[in-house]
Amino acid sequence: MQIIGQKSTVVHPIAILRYVTVWQKYYMLEMKRIPVYTHQALGLIIALFGATVVLRWIFQLDAVARLIPGSESMGLNSPLLFLSAGIFCTLFPTRWPPLQPLLKLCILLLLLLPGLTMIQHLSGVSLGIDFVRMPTAPTASIPYPGRMAPNTTLAFLCTGLTLLLLSRPQRGRSSERVITAAISITMLVGFAALAGYFMRLDMLYHIATFNKMLMPTAAGMSMLGCCLWLLRQRLHHVRGATASAYQRRIIWRAGAVLTVVALAAGVAGFAVVRNVLEKALTDNMLFATTTNATSMANLLEDRLAFHQTIVTRPIVQRHFAQLADNPQDPQAREFLQNTATNLLTAGPTGVRLLDTSGRTVAASGTLLRDRAAVAHALRSTGRGTSYLVWQDRYYLYAEAPAMANGRQVGTIITEQPMPAFDRLMQVIRNSGDSTDVLLCSHSQGAALCAPSRFNPTVTRVPALREGKLHDLPVHHALLGQSGVRALHDLRNVPVFAAYSPLQDFGLGLVIKMDSDSMYAPLKEQTQLLTALLVALVALGTAAANLAVRPLLDRIEQDVSELRVAEEKLAGSEKRLRAIADNLPVLISYIDSKQTYRFVNRTFEAWTGKPPQQVLNRDVAEVLGEEKFAARRDKLARALAGERVEFELATMGAGVLRQLHTIYIPDRAADGAVQGIYTLSTDITALHAAQEQLQAMARFDALTGLPNRYLMNEKLLEAIARCRRSGAPMAVMFLDIDHFKTINDSLGHAAGDAVLKEFGRRLKASVRETDMVCRLAGDEFLIILENLGSAAETENIATKILANASAPCEILAQPLRISTSIGIAYCDGQPLLPDALIDQADQALYQAKQGGRATFRMRLC
Repeated sequence: MQIIGQKSTVVHPIAILRYVTVWQKYYMLEMKRIPVYTHQALGLIIALFGATVVLRWIFQLDAVARLIPGSESMGLNSPLLFLSAGIFCTLFPTRWPPLQPLLKLCILLLLLLPGLTMIQHLSGVSLGIDFVRMPTAPTASIPYPGRMAPNTTLAFLCTGLTLLLLSRPQRGRSSERVITAAISITMLVGFAALAGYFMRLDMLYHIATFNKMLMPTAAGMSMLGCCLWLLRQRLHHVRGATASAYQRRIIWRAGAVLTVVALAAGVAGFAVVRNVLEKALTDNMLFATTTNATSMANLLEDRLAFHQTIVTRPIVQRHFAQLADNPQDPQAREFLQNTATNLLTAGPTGVRLLDTSGRTVAASGTLLRDRAAVAHALRSTGRGTSYLVWQDRYYLYAEAPAMANGRQVGTIITEQPMPAFDRLMQVIRNSGDSTDVLLCSHSQGAALCAPSRFNPTVTRVPALREGKLHDLPVHHALLGQSGVRALHDLRNVPVFAAYSPLQDFGLGLVIKMDSDSMYAPLKEQTQLLTALLVALVALGTAAANLAVRPLLDRIEQDVSELRVAEEKLAGSEKRLRAIADNLPVLISYIDSKQTYRFVNRTFEAWTGKPPQQVLNRDVAEVLGEEKFAARRDKLARALAGERVEFELATMGAGVLRQLHTIYIPDRAADGAVQGIYTLSTDITALHAAQEQLQAMARFDALTGLPNRYLMNEKLLEAIARCRRSGAPMAVMFLDIDHFKTINDSLGHAAGDAVLKEFGRRLKASVRETDMVCRLAGDEFLIILENLGSAAETENIATKILANASAPCEILAQPLRISTSIGIAYCDGQPLLPDALIDQADQALYQAKQGGRATFRMRLC
């Protein structure tokens, strides 16, 4: 419902003024014999607050908006209900007949208006009660202009229900329980929203996509909850003037004060553990960043090695040399063009072959470097020029000279996509709601960064800002440094940023996460929170003082100082226990005799041992000899005064966890170590992710076979074993005959299926000790060790040819494939890896010339 101008159809202000005037006359006459209670003072404040905001809404008073910040965003319903609740709390209990209709009207408003609003929230249907002065468009923060938030609506419903039950002369136990629950909900909603604003925890005052509870509403609801509680206590005082009734009242007030103290102690406790948690989180963040940087560097190294394999192939060098000697050689040009075309099947999206004058002699596909959004120049590695190109995804541009007999005979350029690189970047971004990753390079005195999650455009970060060094993590990463820093990023948002270089490639990696996401529960606004806590403590103390004053003559005995001290100690231990039990960290305390004195709830969850089986028992007895042995020296070092940090895999409660553990010595005033604190964090998921990344970097994603990177490692090991033992070994170089025809006729999906089937047949054709690798495209390599003779190698090759040529069905189509094999056989003293692979490659070329579907062997 919309209201234009200054008219209102809800409650006529003249009627309210008449009631107020009558009440004022009555109150002035009876003031001397009617005491003023705390709940009445609070009720008057709440009523004045509601009336002030209602007047601001009606007359658009800017002064009120300055006096009560945030009130300009409030609608009419909330202040009207505050006014009703405040009037009731101020006047009740009273038996003066003229005020009874006003009190009933207040209860009716507090039940009817919130009830209809809750129906709107639950049904999604507007009932026309969301009063706004003029048509207002919904926004992200206020999707329903003029409507109370769901938590505000619930609190007002509980207030109306409380006042309805309190107004009844007779109430049973069930009614008292309902009143207690309703007041508790009202106080919880108010104080939670207030704490949410001070600690910037949106979820405490904003539910889903509904309107959020405003700051003035949160403050008013907190006062209203306290007012209802005091009113209930006042009615108990009137009804039960006995010693036990007074005793219960004191306990409730003391409980309220202790609640405030507990809140302050809880915040202080979180501040104590904040540094420890921050250290653990930033260490994990730096470890993940350096690990990811290493993985990215390995991916680049692997793809550059693929390009180098093309450049160093003798047959390519030979035809380049022919073309250099005779630029019109048609055979050389045709071979180079076929090579450029065939390379597209091996992964690259663009290939250019240039002669010594820089003219293109063969080309296939497209190159994106010159028109890409970002081209990161990779630092020279002695293998030509290379760029990491970004154009909606990452590509590796590589350019290197082709050499023959010590002279340059041409240039080979390839550009290949980096799907594993893209997947790794996406995995990092998906690791958190606010996680972002930047990959940058030096460019004309600035850091050039590709688009990221929160920076959708190319970003240039100058090295200098206003004549000073622009001290950002990306610049440190580009200088070859690693670390973690807390700062405001380019969005001016506080973040934690971990940075690391990508080995020697001249790139810098930065992974950042918003500070709020890292430790939102520990976020605090010191000044505002201190003011709030002081105000709440003062309010609780004043209420307790007013409650105790009329009971002083009835108290028969006082509480001793020892008991007060014991209660404070118990409360402190309870608060610390609550903090420790709700942290996702295994926390314990071990004294100097290596006996457990404290364990938190996580200890029981992770080890399966309840506290009664752990406390006051030796560490060795609790953990068992095997687990204790792995920690014995670290415990000794910690008890000697050293801070010890380590990682260890341990089995507990049937679950294998990788734990990052810190031993912190507990020193007495004289410096002696009287025990150690232990903090263990579960980093199992992080280790699993690291192992997955390592597997991605060493195995072919399509066939699951070892890739070139792992092959290079294993070939070096095989050559070393062959030299030590003198046993013959061999290297087989294979490719699939007419694979390009299969791809062109049946499609790339069929080609991928053929590659997987071919890899499976190769594995089935060799011994378990032999290693089958996929190099690139349809090229495979097999390492054979401990051979008896060259005839055994020929038998294996014959078996491979037979298995490969067996009929198969690819995508529901019958197909017969074949392979050609080049073998380099070494008897005791093998060549170096590159030379051995080159011999097998030449033998493969001979097999191709021999008609395919056969093998050729070269003795080394």
